[in-house]
Amino acid sequence: MFRKCVSFFIFCAFFKASVAWAAVGTSVLQNINFGTYIQTNNVSNVVLSTDNNINYSSLTSVSSGNSGLINFQGDIDDSAIGQSENITIQDIGQITFPDANGCTITLSNLTANPSTFQFSREGGWYGTSQDVYFGATISIEGFCKEGQYNTTVALPFEVYRHGLIGGGETTTEYVSLTFSVAFQDIIGITKKADLDFGSMISPSSDVTVNVSYNGQRSSSGNIFLLNDTPVSAALFTIDGQVGRTVYLELPSDVLIYNDQGSSLTVNNFESSTGKTFVLDAGSVDAYIGATLNVIGNADAGEYSGTYTVRVSY
Repeated sequence: MFRKCVSFFIFCAFFKASVAWAAVGTSVLQNINFGTYIQTNNVSNVVLSTDNNINYSSLTSVSSGNSGLINFQGDIDDSAIGQSENITIQDIGQITFPDANGCTITLSNLTANPSTFQFSREGGWYGTSQDVYFGATISIEGFCKEGQYNTTVALPFEVYRHGLIGGGETTTEYVSLTFSVAFQDIIGITKKADLDFGSMISPSSDVTVNVSYNGQRSSSGNIFLLNDTPVSAALFTIDGQVGRTVYLELPSDVLIYNDQGSSLTVNNFESSTGKTFVLDAGSVDAYIGATLNVIGNADAGEYSGTYTVRVSY
């Protein structure tokens, strides 16, 4: 007789499960604005703290700015006790504003408050929402053209996630924050005295009469210059920012007319400052001279006209 022997084998399989985490949510509530300034030197900086305090050097403030504000939302299941997310804001190093005109603007020293925080139900309730305030520093070299400058930066933050099942993992995620700063120019020009060639007797042939920017009158050709009226160079006062390079634009040819509509040409304008100069004070006087072209047997009368002098940075 044979007995059937039946053996039973039990197989136990152990399965390892991992948790699929979603990205941490972010909402930019306020971008960083460093404010609006007038530059008083070609090297300057602005330091913005996380609590809206602003310190600046070699600048005049026109309007204040504000720190950045980002809300972070965790990916924590309310019922999953033991899950946690530890978040650390990372540095961004140095970043140059891409559209700066006439200057270089460098962004650095990103600060965050808080710079680290946790979303968790482990050992207590740490919440799933956190506001983080941001500050930074900008350094400016050169004089920026008037306007607003911006750069948008992908701010990195490190997330360490831990769950009851599947252990922990570390990832780097990003949120975009825009940094902006604006500059205003101060420049103006005011006429203080007219250009006056004085009086003269109409010549028999074409001649020129010159009044230099230092107010001296001279002539080429046969003309009789009278001394019964004052002769003067024009005088303009230019106001601007110390250290800035000013470009002075003078007219080429200008027509002046008498009461009967006869005209003469004035040209060869020149300035005591030259056409390009650096403002070494907040106000500079520019004396303007020119040449009057007098045609032979020019009609008698008092000739006058206007011309435009432009200044720019």
